[in-house]
Amino acid sequence: MERKQYEKRVEAMSRQEQIDFLLEKRDEMCLACRYNTDCRGGGVRGGPNGPIYPPCADGTDCLDDEDLFDACVEIMIEEEEE
Repeated sequence: MERKQYEKRVEAMSRQEQIDFLLEKRDEMCLACRYNTDCRGGGVRGGPNGPIYPPCADGTDCLDDEDLFDACVEIMIEEEEE
């Protein structure tokens, strides 16, 4: 299948369906997080004054819609290749 076909499948999904798909396939949201380059995987790290939490830990919506879309497309492509 060509990438365009996967993109059409993801475009047909609602944002919540894309989120659910990503969680079902990867069990993490880091692929679609706008902070993923600053984060190191979403885990809590130790700092000199206590724990350092990832930006998403405060419950704000840190998902980037374009990254969410791309992550879903890439997962579909990977699954097809397997």
